[in-house]
Amino acid sequence: MKPQQCAKIKHMKKQSKRLGQLAVEVLGLSSPRGRIIFFVLVSAAIGIGPAKWPISLSVWQHFDLSSPSIGLTRAYRFLLHGDIIGAWQQNKLIFAVIAVGAPLLIKDILQLTSKQAERPRDFENSHAKDAS
Repeated sequence: MKPQQCAKIKHMKKQSKRLGQLAVEVLGLSSPRGRIIFFVLVSAAIGIGPAKWPISLSVWQHFDLSSPSIGLTRAYRFLLHGDIIGAWQQNKLIFAVIAVGAPLLIKDILQLTSKQAERPRDFENSHAKDAS
């Protein structure tokens, strides 16, 4: 095998290992970066998905049981689209959820940005290290 091919394979293995670590971080919500990525992905899925899709997510409704959480996904969808009144009508609890979740999200964002500010990466040097 040529040295260039070996370097390419080594680089691909390193990249796949990083991707696997990131997936564990996101699915495990184990770091500020993982939680932020998870929040963005879930928000995008709820905000972009079909309007009727969130209705079928409620396990409680399938069993004809009442739960205070019924309608939270739809209420969040309304908020993502800027409809505060619609969110209120779907489930008033969404504002309590936002009141608890927003500070946690802001804390994660501040932690992540402060870590990056402490440890600036030179883009070209990081790629030079990866290639070797």
